Amino acid sequence: MLRLLVAASLLSACANRAVPANRAVEETFPQVTHAPVKGDLRVVTFTVHRATPERVIEGISKDPALADADLFILQEVHRVEKHGVATCSPACELAKHLGYHAIYAPGHLQGDGSDGVAVVSRIPLRSAEVI
Repeated sequence: MLRLLVAASLLSACANRAVPANRAVEETFPQVTHAPVKGDLRVVTFTVHRATPERVIEGISKDPALADADLFILQEVHRVEKHGVATCSPACELAKHLGYHAIYAPGHLQGDGSDGVAVVSRIPLRSAEVI
């Protein structure tokens, strides 16, 4: 019985997240066109644990194998909001740094902004929809 109670409370705590006030999808679509992907598509996935844009860029840029990836899928991306206006998320900043496309979708309120998921891609992204 105690195990069932603990499991139920953990599940309810995970589900008890407030929806962010700003649910807009952040899109970064550069005008630069990269060379088409040759050979294998290189995909990197990271849980960035609410790291700052500078830390995310530094962590990826320091490793040539990561910096050459074609597609990044990022979780726990934190986008700060100041006075009701969302700043450029770490995914947005990484995309600007690499000249890639990016899409960030907020998932829930967290501290001074929202946490969500993002895709940063060398391959052009034309639109985004959160389902």
